Amino acid sequence: MIHHKQFKIKHSFSKGLNQILKHNNSKDDGFTIIESLVGMLVASLLVASIAPMILLSTATRLQSRRVEQGSQAAKSFIDAVRSGRIAVQSSDSTDEYIKTINAEFKKYDPSDENTKRSLEKNPGDYLINDTDDKEMPAPQDATGLYCFQTDGFIRTPFNCANDSNNQKDQFYIQASRIIVENSGPEDGYRLAVRVYRKDVDFDQTVVASVASIEPSKKTQTIVTNGLGNKQAPVIELTADVIKNNTTFLALCSRLGNAAEKDCQN
Repeated sequence: MIHHKQFKIKHSFSKGLNQILKHNNSKDDGFTIIESLVGMLVASLLVASIAPMILLSTATRLQSRRVEQGSQAAKSFIDAVRSGRIAVQSSDSTDEYIKTINAEFKKYDPSDENTKRSLEKNPGDYLINDTDDKEMPAPQDATGLYCFQTDGFIRTPFNCANDSNNQKDQFYIQASRIIVENSGPEDGYRLAVRVYRKDVDFDQTVVASVASIEPSKKTQTIVTNGLGNKQAPVIELTADVIKNNTTFLALCSRLGNAAEKDCQN
């Protein structure tokens, strides 16, 4: 009798357990079509919301790297000019390889107020301009431009213009010299440099900064959500190039320093 009761209890327990397991299995059979569609919709919304941030971050990182490389190209070019590895004119002085602009740049005279300059009052005397023939207008083609290659080699304007499809070329470099009037060969000069991307389209308008009348900076911005403005320079800068015998007075005359006693001494 006792054995029979134990058998009934075990049978009832086993039956109940099977029903519970069967019930749970029916719930875990899988997602319904509606549940799957809702899940896909939620995932799509999440991806769509973060996609612009990912694109902006990626584009900004690439543009920042491009500006950094352009700055390195400009500095390499300036160092090459200073060391004489890039000639600025022919040995007989008949040909200018790097064009002179601002040939009438006034020499500083402490007694003449018109020759005193400051970055605030005369930005065009310190920055590169794109205003008239005396300045450095934006290039219209590759003529006169240097090519900076990925391996650091700088090609001359002649080779650069006649072989513009070189795969190693990374940037175009535009350069000019700002020389004070009546200055001697040992007085030095200011070197103006613009760096453009190699994919600049010369069939479209190429832009540059304007500083003489209404200052307008037109270099490429680091923050971008696309490929950046390839028609604008990556960087614009000026650097003083001095010779072995360049005097402080010559440098002072070029900069238009307002410290009269310093220039006179």
